[in-house]
Amino acid sequence: MLEEVSALLASARPNPAHTGLGQLQQMGLLQAIITQNIDNLHQEGGASRVIEYHGNAKTLSCLRCNQRYNANEIEGQGPPKCDCGKILKPDVVFFGEPIPRKALQESYDLASDCGALLVLGTSGEVAPANTIPQTAKMAGATVIEINVESTVLTNYLTDIFLQGKASEVMTQLMEEVETMVAQR
Repeated sequence: MLEEVSALLASARPNPAHTGLGQLQQMGLLQAIITQNIDNLHQEGGASRVIEYHGNAKTLSCLRCNQRYNANEIEGQGPPKCDCGKILKPDVVFFGEPIPRKALQESYDLASDCGALLVLGTSGEVAPANTIPQTAKMAGATVIEINVESTVLTNYLTDIFLQGKASEVMTQLMEEVETMVAQR
């Protein structure tokens, strides 16, 4: 099972939603990406500031000495071990483990001080990430939701709902942004 997950992660590539968010960040129009994904695709799509709620499956850490390894470095080892001999843990949040405190604090600080919040490809039902849009809204932000279908956020919190696949909507949105930037 672990090998199948590793193979799936290794073959995954950023889609236009990942690259579009990365471009918005590079243009200075997006401060950060807060994600529950563990696949590193935001970083591979060009984003530099990514807050990972559930960690990143591309790295592993030793719980004894805190040494960190890239998953590619220890591929084929079973179970993967640190130089100190301890078994390595993937840097992901397992069921029952808390969200990293730094990720929580940073995401709420950003949500409390943003002018707009993009919400992409989520049901809006998984806590505590589902409270970020409400935090932003209470601070006066415009909430823009991009989703294939309505969510629990759509009717009571979302200001602008762009229905469709995130990759397709972001492609159109980036065309509009690039046109606006070129006209300046």
